Amino acid sequence: MMRLKKLLKQLLNPRAVRRAVTKVATPAAMVTALSATGAPTPAEPPEDAGFRGGNAPKSVVYKTVGGHDLRLFIRRPKPTFAGPRPAILLFHGGAWRSGSAGRIDFLAKEFASQGMVAIPVEYRLLPGNERLRIPQEGIEDARSAMRYARAHAKDLGIDPNRIAAGGPSAGGHLAMMTALMPLRAPGYDASSDDLAVSPRPQALVLLSSAYTGEGQQRARGIPEAQLRQITPRFLVNADNLPPTLMLHGEADNAAPYASAQAFYAAAKAAAPKADVTLVGYPGHGHGFPLPRMAPAEAEKVREVLHAFFVRLGWVQGALPPAPWGKKGGKGRGAGDDDAED
Repeated sequence: MMRLKKLLKQLLNPRAVRRAVTKVATPAAMVTALSATGAPTPAEPPEDAGFRGGNAPKSVVYKTVGGHDLRLFIRRPKPTFAGPRPAILLFHGGAWRSGSAGRIDFLAKEFASQGMVAIPVEYRLLPGNERLRIPQEGIEDARSAMRYARAHAKDLGIDPNRIAAGGPSAGGHLAMMTALMPLRAPGYDASSDDLAVSPRPQALVLLSSAYTGEGQQRARGIPEAQLRQITPRFLVNADNLPPTLMLHGEADNAAPYASAQAFYAAAKAAAPKADVTLVGYPGHGHGFPLPRMAPAEAEKVREVLHAFFVRLGWVQGALPPAPWGKKGGKGRGAGDDDAED
């Protein structure tokens, strides 16, 4: 891992040399794929929003599918932040088949404390008994959510030219699909979407993201062409990658660090001048559940997130105190249960 002071200096300097990645291994399979035979089971509506104590922020419906409303939950910064604000849409993890918007609220509170409008997103989940499926509906919903936020930027009080996307694990993958897929992606765009509105974010924040792999899927007989449609390293090019921050545990067994290295290498090969930063955390596993982490560890992660948006000019000033206070775990696994891995 980079020493913190050096990393923060690089994040604040757009001309700084990015972290070098010299060894790239084949990423392990993270995403299940559409079966070559048989019709897929319809996706399930999202789980209960999952905000602790019913403390959900104001929400708006961005889409209705099969009689189920899909919502954006709006975490706003303090009124002292005037004018249209930069925003970040946050997609929760859960292997595309579990989880809820409330599980990522701790991260929404973090970005709202920095002066951004932070928006946890509901999306449809894969059926729990359907193993050979790509998360087609989740991708579609992510792209719909981005289009809605941009089209309704004035109502939401956000700047349509400063909308980021991000999330942990499967949520990071969905965020990437809003950026890396074509502006119009048949099969992944809802018929109700206004395709004249871009789904692409102006920045990506990826925490222990699922970068997907294809080796295991090919062994099951899944056509590689289907997998390439949703595998970020096959999609990235010089035109579709916004400024990107990648945080990843080097001891991650769910989404191996090698998959993050592979995407980083592909991004730099496709666009040598791409503004992409990979920060590896030796000994760290899957996820960055900040309120559950030891306070000193969480603070280092918060500093990296803050420095990224300071460098982009989206936020200003010093890093505010953690929105969950001084409590914290003694390490991974302690503390609030709403802090998603």
